[in-house]
Formats: sequence, structure tokens, C-alpha cells
Amino acid sequence: MPKLPKIEETDYFTNRTYKNEEGDIVGKLILYRIKGEKEFGYFMICQYCGKESEGKVELKRRPYRIKCIHCGKTTTVEKIKPKKR
Repeated sequence: MPKLPKIEETDYFTNRTYKNEEGDIVGKLILYRIKGEKEFGYFMICQYCGKESEGKVELKRRPYRIKCIHCGKTTTVEKIKPKKR
């Protein structure tokens, strides 16, 4: 896992886990953006292939989507708050 910045140095930080239908954790995503930068840094364990990847990516609109460099499938970063009806 890469060295992560301090929370005070970021203007966006999230740490998500992804579960399968049985409730087992199958993936993980840490996504952050350092204050003043356009690119997001990320560390991901793909929920589809299970391989680790990390890098930087420019994300423009929500929900954010990170593509696995190994299998090509996309992981979506959904809002944590429930959607209004």
C-alpha cells in the first residue's frame, strides 16, 4: 500500500470497501486529492479480479469511477449519504 497523505493535506479523502452478495469484502478503494492539485491519487484492490493497483487520475464529475488497469472493469465511488426520494 502506498504512503498516504495526511488528512489535513487533502481536500477529498475516502476509504471504501466493496462486498459481494454474501457480504464478504472483495475489494477496497482509497481515493484522495491533495489540496491545490487536479489529479486524484488512488490505491485499489479490484472487486472483480482482486489485483492491486495504484496511480493518479483526473476525475471531473460524480459519481467518480476508477478503471482497473488489470481487468478493465470500473469501480464506482457512490455517495455515502442515502439518495433523496
